[in-house]
Amino acid sequence: MLLYGYGLPMKAAVSGISKLANGQTAHCTTKKISSESVDLIFKSPTPEASKLASDKSQVGSAISLDLEEIGAFNGIISSQSKDGFQVAVDSIYKAKLSSKLTDMASKRGIKHDVSIATGPGITRIELKDKKCSYKDGAGVLRKGRIVNLSQVDALIGAQVIPTIPAIIIFEGARRYAAEVTSTVAIGFMVKFSIPIPATEFSEDLKFY
Repeated sequence: MLLYGYGLPMKAAVSGISKLANGQTAHCTTKKISSESVDLIFKSPTPEASKLASDKSQVGSAISLDLEEIGAFNGIISSQSKDGFQVAVDSIYKAKLSSKLTDMASKRGIKHDVSIATGPGITRIELKDKKCSYKDGAGVLRKGRIVNLSQVDALIGAQVIPTIPAIIIFEGARRYAAEVTSTVAIGFMVKFSIPIPATEFSEDLKFY
């Protein structure tokens, strides 16, 4: 399971194409997107878009989306308006969207509140010094970047991706052991074996 579950909507404009089961297509752009649902507006007032907007019977219908930076996935039209519609994402695609949105948020520099598997009320910060060093399962010292972290988990940007569920050891004034729980295009996610103490958890924390 991804620690980063993008259940909360992120405001981002991503272009794509929607396709109904009957083959009807329309060009659209996202307003908000999460692993749970996607809000879209029609890119241009084409006859296809106008037909989809006016046909309220499409609510509840299956739809396929192919979005730039995200890829193809399926869902159900949950609501419609004259400007666009909302899609509830099929459950089998939610993990895929979580991973893609993690990548997209990092590449675009989007700060986003996420709902994570460890539960609500988790504070996530970005360090002043994002460099990190860690020893992989073979004892090899690797370099990376802390994208953001909480007391219980972290997203690491790295060129060399560890295997799952490898245990890595972060360097620093105090060493932290962590388990690799998931991987994304830009790096990987870890869960600390022991949560970072509240007295040490700050933007000044260093992992090298």
